[in-house]
Amino acid sequence: MASEAIFSAASEARGESPIDHHAVAYVALNRANEANQPLCRVIRKKGQFAKLPVNPKEREAWTTSKVVAQDVLTKRVKDPTFGATFFHHVRERPKWSKFLTVTLRTKKHVYYRKESSHED
Repeated sequence: MASEAIFSAASEARGESPIDHHAVAYVALNRANEANQPLCRVIRKKGQFAKLPVNPKEREAWTTSKVVAQDVLTKRVKDPTFGATFFHHVRERPKWSKFLTVTLRTKKHVYYRKESSHED
């Protein structure tokens, strides 16, 4: 079930850079860990992650999302967000962002964490 949840999160970054694929998946995992909730509950929470299922016929997106899910769940790829639990598109400026610490900026997204949610 966890791999399906991460797969869903990774598919939200479909068509974007590899770092954004991994970053979005890690945001979901970090959120689940911080809230001590099952990953699937975090992913399915209304308004949190886009419901963009990848169709198996979209071979490249399907393969990428599967690889990213495995990378994140096995920690084969280190968390590029340094513990982020929030993100938004660069064109957005949500009110909540001013209360958080930026951990990563990419061409498409900005990633944040609460200062107390990650130990270096």
